[in-house]
Amino acid sequence: MKPKTVTLRPRRATLMAIGVIALGLSLIQCDLLITGCRERLEPLCSRVGASLERLRCAASEGIARGREVRVPGAAFAAIPMGCEAAALDRDGYVASIDSLGNLEDIPLLTGFRLGSCEPGAFASSPQAFLGITVVKAFETTPGLMGLLKSVDLKDLENPEVILKTETVVRLGAGNYALKLGRLREVLSQTTYLGMKPNLIDLRFRDQVVVRPGAIKSTTDREV
Repeated sequence: MKPKTVTLRPRRATLMAIGVIALGLSLIQCDLLITGCRERLEPLCSRVGASLERLRCAASEGIARGREVRVPGAAFAAIPMGCEAAALDRDGYVASIDSLGNLEDIPLLTGFRLGSCEPGAFASSPQAFLGITVVKAFETTPGLMGLLKSVDLKDLENPEVILKTETVVRLGAGNYALKLGRLREVLSQTTYLGMKPNLIDLRFRDQVVVRPGAIKSTTDREV
């Protein structure tokens, strides 16, 4: 008689229990894997997070600085622009003024246009910087500031000054304190002689070229 073959079939509950156990083991393994990765990545994430925070702060500060408007000081020089004008303080920042009639004794800077006329903006053009430099040189030379009418800045290597007497003064490049000292001496001499020069050229190292204009008669001279 042949032995009977018996097939053992696990119960459904047993299969479910085995599945739950396997799933739990898988989750434990995944959690351990994630935990290990997290531990390895945590220093990197911290550094990246800190860097991003610094960039965010820097961007916020940059935006704030970009929106900040500087309050300019008193008008030190002015740039005529048609019927209106833009004034510059002694640090080169723009302040709007209504018309040239309000300038009075403020020297004019001519021969160029500003890139931005917005009040509080910095006049970054080389002509504006040179013009402010020349006006400051006149300010620090005794007796000259009151004579200054305008500075023509078409040629950066040779700014030309117009005095209130309509005398043209060619300054050339640099050494303005020395050249304006010579200008003061020349004006003193020409005033004594009763002469109003048309042109004074200060571009040469060891000499001053003067183109004479009208000469007063001895009865009209100021002594």
